[in-house]
Amino acid sequence: MSKPGDEKQASMLSDSALIVSQRQTAQAELQDLLSQSEINSVVVADADAARAVIAKTPYPVVLIDVDSLPLSSVLTMLTELRVLAPRTDLIALIDEPSFETTVQLVRRGAVDIICRGTDDLRLLGSRILSSMKDAKQRSDRSQMLRDYSTLAEDLLYRLTDTARRIGELKAQLTQRGSGSPAAPTDDYVSVLLVEDDGWLTQSLSPLVASSFSLTTVVSGGEALDRASERSFDLALIKETLPDLPSRTVIRSLQAQSPETLVMMYFPPSRGKPGRIDRLEGSRVTTLVSAFTSAKQLAERLVELQQAQAARRRERHYLAEFRSDNYELLKRLAELRKRYREVDSSLGRNK
Repeated sequence: MSKPGDEKQASMLSDSALIVSQRQTAQAELQDLLSQSEINSVVVADADAARAVIAKTPYPVVLIDVDSLPLSSVLTMLTELRVLAPRTDLIALIDEPSFETTVQLVRRGAVDIICRGTDDLRLLGSRILSSMKDAKQRSDRSQMLRDYSTLAEDLLYRLTDTARRIGELKAQLTQRGSGSPAAPTDDYVSVLLVEDDGWLTQSLSPLVASSFSLTTVVSGGEALDRASERSFDLALIKETLPDLPSRTVIRSLQAQSPETLVMMYFPPSRGKPGRIDRLEGSRVTTLVSAFTSAKQLAERLVELQQAQAARRRERHYLAEFRSDNYELLKRLAELRKRYREVDSSLGRNK
């Protein structure tokens, strides 16, 4: 979750207008006109400088002296600035009226065209002030929506975390009140072991506690059949199988049951140790780097058992929270959708 302060910093508007012109006389003229309306201004000489400035700080208004730059450069700049700063007013200043140029500028994102030859430049200050006021209002509304959305997300996180803590406390109180240990199903772990020679199954079975349920199959196809019938907490797949590539079996298992923790093991061979990897999508984490005996796996299974039990409890608490607060979550989802729509429209409709 992003921090509200970061979003505020990223969305703060400059209190100045940005002037893009290569003509020094035009730069001085425009700065003087804006200063008469008490408008601060920053001047850059070309499109590259304008893009660099806008990328760092959003400006409410960009005033472009079109005839001081190649038209192709101006059109490209308008397109790129519209993407970089969708809430910025892009105003084009041209020397003489031109229908063709005006059409191209408007199509590329200019919200207004001011012509030196026909328009009263003394009104430029009030025009810029109006744009800056509108941009400030849009920015404030957008920031308010972001703050509200962040607050709602933070509240939801705190509610779910509180629900989890309450669930844990209830379980502890129930356990103490009954004077008995937690129910066996709390720590029960089902393991799917896929190997064609039975080497690991024979060695592992005597080493694991009764809370582990081992289901052994000899092929990838049989593993997928079993996984379609029920879900497993852990799946341990041998590197080579007689019918299907192990990676294919693993991808299918992960698609069928994303909650299953999937591992692939490389058995020791010709005096060299093997390896056990945990696979999460494209991420591979080595659990046992020098795998030589089932005892090493049994020791890691205890850790994995505890992790899976914690994940099971988390899913249980979350399911209870969703069930108890269905209407609240529905309203929050609708609020998220409306926020995205309104925030997007603030960037389009100015």
